[in-house]
Amino acid sequence: MFRRFAVVVNASKAGALPFAKMLKTQLEKDGIDVRIFAEYPLDENVLCKFDLIVTVGGDGTILGIAGTAAKFEIPVFAVNHGEIGFLSTADQEHALNRIENLKENNFKLSSRSMLSVSLNGTQYPALNDVVIRSKNCVRLIKLAAHFNGNLVSEYRADGLIVSSPTGSTAYNFSAGGPIVYPAFDCLILTPICQHDRHTRSLVLPGFGELTIAEIGDEFAIYCDGNLVNHGNEITITISEKKLHLIEAELSFFDILRRKL
Repeated sequence: MFRRFAVVVNASKAGALPFAKMLKTQLEKDGIDVRIFAEYPLDENVLCKFDLIVTVGGDGTILGIAGTAAKFEIPVFAVNHGEIGFLSTADQEHALNRIENLKENNFKLSSRSMLSVSLNGTQYPALNDVVIRSKNCVRLIKLAAHFNGNLVSEYRADGLIVSSPTGSTAYNFSAGGPIVYPAFDCLILTPICQHDRHTRSLVLPGFGELTIAEIGDEFAIYCDGNLVNHGNEITITISEKKLHLIEAELSFFDILRRKL
């Protein structure tokens, strides 16, 4: 039974914070300890003390806490208050009823692969994708990708997306990459506006190491849309840690049909 709830809110979305306060009031009537977080950045040393993280916002709100939730194995209940909501558990209308189900242990968890980016001994987590671009974002970039020491391809493109299955419906999809069922463990490589016709999206197994190295200038590294560092070579693997989402009542295919 979950007894301590962290409610993480995107307060910039109209109505999200009032809903979170209403949710807090209702949960506290049942003796549940609830704390609302509406300011960023979030302190993982505080979030790690909760049994469940409830997000009120869009998929971006989930991305903001995914690394912490996966690291400390805290399940996430996502209330959609955004435009797309691919990762959401419920909309606001049905959120309270779904939370009632949690009290009776009537729920399923969806385990999602996280990406781990290694650069100079530092690790960066990502749920959706890692994007590599030139430092000024407007120049052609030249990259070489190796998987388990074998050359995969050399890319001349505006950038390169390395996506998880969860992120396959995000930037990867917009760039022409494939949609992959989220239960898989794999890495999806999709060049952005490639200048070589033979380079297309590629799906790699999740058990190996993908190394991306520059051929020319240093590049910028973005994890889930946030610039994290610059470098000449990074290694990307599937993390040992998973993000555990409370499943929606709709199937993945229902969501695809409705959202795309």
